[in-house]
Amino acid sequence: MGSETLSEYPVASGGCQCGAVRFRVKGQLGSASICHCRMCQKAFGNYYAPLVSVKEGTLEWTRGTRKLFRSSNHVERGFCAGGAMGTGGQIALSG
Repeated sequence: MGSETLSEYPVASGGCQCGAVRFRVKGQLGSASICHCRMCQKAFGNYYAPLVSVKEGTLEWTRGTRKLFRSSNHVERGFCAGGAMGTGGQIALSG
C-alpha cells in the first residue's frame, strides 16, 4: 500500500452492538468459513459461527479496546467490556 489512496481498496467495518468497540479492514477479505465446534456455538449463540479471515496488518481498531478471553489452547475470543457481543477472535499461532 505505497502511494495508493484508500478509495482504491475495499473497506469493511463493524463492531459490537453497543458501539463501544469498532474496527475497519482495509483491503480484500480472506476466505469465508463456518465452524460447528461447541466453543463457537457458545460464543455465537448459534449452531455455527460464520467466519472470515483477514490479512495481517489490514485490521485496524478504530474505537475502544476489546477484551480477550482464551477459550481454548488455540483461540482467544474478543468482546467489548459492555458484553453486548463478540468482536471477533484470533487463532493462536503457537502449537
